[in-house]
Amino acid sequence: MRLFLIPVLIATPTFFCAIGTSPTPPANIVIAVGSTARASGAVVTFQRVVSDSRCPLNAACVWAGDAVAEFAVSARGLDSPYELHLNDAAKRSVNHRGLTIEFQSLDPYPVASDQKTPIDYRAKVDIR
Repeated sequence: MRLFLIPVLIATPTFFCAIGTSPTPPANIVIAVGSTARASGAVVTFQRVVSDSRCPLNAACVWAGDAVAEFAVSARGLDSPYELHLNDAAKRSVNHRGLTIEFQSLDPYPVASDQKTPIDYRAKVDIR
């Protein structure tokens, strides 16, 4: 089993960035609320979760819901705030001066009767 995990980890193109790190494009970064990461010439700050109406894991829902997060992006001489939606393809990504910023996931996933605090959230964002 250990031999299998090593090639999988090497072949995985996902980058987990801390403040001040800069993977080369395309980059997948995971950012905590209030944190900033650098990737592909962009500085991305995960400002806040605007709303999280995703259907909880232990619930039966009629609608899948959506998660909306606010990001501040600074790249190529332009600073802009963006609200990106996880489950709305038209609002999931934005073009910022030739860079595509796409909201990939938001963790932790909701569980009924388990309230999240803002500090719990991590957003995965693709920059290319």
